[in-house]
Amino acid sequence: MVEHNDETHHPVTFSFADMSFWCYECNTYVISSKFNKVHDQFYDQKFGDISKDDVTGLVERMTDLNINNTSEEKKEPPKDDAKTVDTDKEEKKVSDDGDDDDNKSSKFTRDKLIKNLKNGVYKKITVLTGAGISVSAGIPDFRSPKIGLYSTLKEKYNMNDPAEIFSLEKFKESPE
Repeated sequence: MVEHNDETHHPVTFSFADMSFWCYECNTYVISSKFNKVHDQFYDQKFGDISKDDVTGLVERMTDLNINNTSEEKKEPPKDDAKTVDTDKEEKKVSDDGDDDDNKSSKFTRDKLIKNLKNGVYKKITVLTGAGISVSAGIPDFRSPKIGLYSTLKEKYNMNDPAEIFSLEKFKESPE
């Protein structure tokens, strides 16, 4: 995309990685209803058709999470005498004496996830994503020809194979 912009001076480009428009002149994302039809076309090419009911349902579910709620009224996590322990990657409530809480199922469900997100029980969340999201955040990728980290390091350090950058010998030679 950078190369295309350099050659043609077409500043706005579309990324299939994160389904966004980027302007190289402004160095920022472009958000405009004028691009909706184009975005939808690309979306359909990548993911196939999606019905309006699917979109509406997703919007309703995301809205119900109140993630962007900035009011003073924050829901407090439920208070009880139980300790939370992580067992087989599932949340399980265990009372002080070690017996399982009969009112709680140890099975982790989508509903429990949503409820505990809403109630503030889960405070540390990790999101795993696929390749491409780092580029959207301004972190260079490794494999893109001419602009990827492998290509630029290969040229900078005069290497035959860009993977050499990870070798002990290359580190000793150029630790920076």
